[in-house]
Amino acid sequence: MNKNEVIQDLIFLPVKYANEDKSPYALVKESGYFEFHDEITEKDIFDILVKHPELVQEWVAYSEDQRMSPVWYIHDKNGQYYVSYYSKNEAPLPPYISDDLLEVCAVFIKRKSEQVRLEFLT
Repeated sequence: MNKNEVIQDLIFLPVKYANEDKSPYALVKESGYFEFHDEITEKDIFDILVKHPELVQEWVAYSEDQRMSPVWYIHDKNGQYYVSYYSKNEAPLPPYISDDLLEVCAVFIKRKSEQVRLEFLT
């Protein structure tokens, strides 16, 4: 498995999550992300996600459906898109802001995948 194959699998996570009885942790781990996390950038994800724009709305729906804290999530405000972080116990982190939803989605995928990976380590 190489980095691009991992990303290709990772970007389909919300579809798999809706159709398989697996946790986000299991799906991120099965993608191979844990082994390639330090090689995968937001730009790498964007470059593959751009070939599958139909997945952007799947990721937005996945983001909106999360019910946990802490959590990364996507939202829009005044025509701009944000990747923000919410935690009951931690100070807020600065949001990532862009007018390109696909770009914001790639950032969200990386940050959410890292959150899942780091939770595994604790």
